[in-house]
Amino acid sequence: LAAQDWPALSAAAHMLRGSAGNFGAHRLSTLCAQLETQAKEARVEGLAELVKPLSHELTVAQQALRAEFPEAG
Repeated sequence: LAAQDWPALSAAAHMLRGSAGNFGAHRLSTLCAQLETQAKEARVEGLAELVKPLSHELTVAQQALRAEFPEAG
């Protein structure tokens, strides 16, 4: 986002969206889909506002995965 590399941001959001969807992190997946769409279209309004809830949902997903698979670290 800071680099304004919209194709890279879109690709990263796409990969994270798929991964999140695969393990049931639906809110994270939805936020990634929004980010992906906006980055593809280079619609910068509102992108920064997605970062905080996306970061929160990523933390929640990480905590859930660590609880489920503590041996993975």
